[in-house]
Amino acid sequence: MTKSTLKKELGSKFQSMRKRLGLSQEKLAELIGVSTNTISKIETGNRFPSCKTFENIASALEINLSELFDFTNKNIQPDVTKSLILELKECDIETQKVILAFTRFYKKEHHK
Repeated sequence: MTKSTLKKELGSKFQSMRKRLGLSQEKLAELIGVSTNTISKIETGNRFPSCKTFENIASALEINLSELFDFTNKNIQPDVTKSLILELKECDIETQKVILAFTRFYKKEHHK
């Protein structure tokens, strides 16, 4: 993989992950301490992040740093578990208990 291709692949991956979490370029930039222009350049493959920026991006995207360089699955699928956890965090405890009970019931009925 050439450096140019790597930059484009990483940029595309960052963008997909950012969108999966519902983050705007502005919000991601704010979270990691760079400009929106920097995020745009990284996502389009026109700029390669520094090591510190890589670490900050991974943290903001709630992933391990190694996941940024895993290109085994070119079609990045949304991580349903992380999305579910984000949704649950916004629910009150009683709603979380109802969802947990439903999940256990569904699992028991459909995974016999």
